[in-house]
Amino acid sequence: MNLISILYGLMCCASTIKNSNYPICKSCAYFLNPVDETKRGSYEFGKCNLFGVQNVVSGEIKYEFAEICRTNQYKCNMTGKYYKEKVIQ
Repeated sequence: MNLISILYGLMCCASTIKNSNYPICKSCAYFLNPVDETKRGSYEFGKCNLFGVQNVVSGEIKYEFAEICRTNQYKCNMTGKYYKEKVIQ
C-alpha cells in the first residue's frame, strides 16, 4: 500500500461521530437549562445541579456548567458517570 491509500483510509474512519455512545446532559435529571429550550444554542449554558459551591453566608448555590462537569474526570466525565435519566411527568 502506498502512503496516499493509507491516509485516505484513516480519513474515512475518522469521519464518524465521536461521543455518540454516551448519555446526553439535556436528558439528565441533574441538568439545569437556564434558557428557553426553543432558542438556538440554549444548552451550551446548561448547568449541573449535582456539582456546585454553596455560599456559607447566603446559602446561594452556584452550579457548574454541564460541559465542564463532562470534561472533568473527577466529576461526571465523558462517560456520564452520574447520569440519571430525567423522568417526564
